[in-house]
Amino acid sequence: MNLQEISLFLTEPIVLIPEEVSKQAPTDVADKAISQSLAAGEDPADHDREESEIQELEIASYEGSFQKGLLILYQGGELSEASQTFLMNILKAVNHSLKDIALVSETDLLNGHPDSIIQLNPQNILIFGKLNHSIMKKKKEDYVIIQDDYTCLFSDDLIEIEANRSLKKRLWTALQLLFDIKS
Repeated sequence: MNLQEISLFLTEPIVLIPEEVSKQAPTDVADKAISQSLAAGEDPADHDREESEIQELEIASYEGSFQKGLLILYQGGELSEASQTFLMNILKAVNHSLKDIALVSETDLLNGHPDSIIQLNPQNILIFGKLNHSIMKKKKEDYVIIQDDYTCLFSDDLIEIEANRSLKKRLWTALQLLFDIKS
């Protein structure tokens, strides 16, 4: 089983407590796993391959230079040209551009390392739409800023916001609070 398959079952981060690890026998965990697989008649090369698959899994790919620590996650695999233009207009309104953000699709997020968000270490996260990701557990309601390890703003899908004037107003009000913009 590779890390991608394991991530389907484990949705929360796994944390090792140093005191607990040091209480265990001084043998290396990897060596112990290999010796167990040898005892069971398994090929140790299979175990090494699994370990390399886990290490090869990279951070989710993104567009932008991420200079200001703003992570934007959106529903689906690709933005339409109209949604991309709308998003760029939103960014201009809050004094950001593509060089300031990391723009990640739901598909890229799921194909990357399960801890991609933590590894990116964003200051703020804008989430457009409903994602199939554990970050959605933090959502209380749309257009409300949530302070946790990072500041999150959940909103509707970009297509819905673009077509609905009241959703645009709600998003703009929330963005003004998030980016401390005086109107």
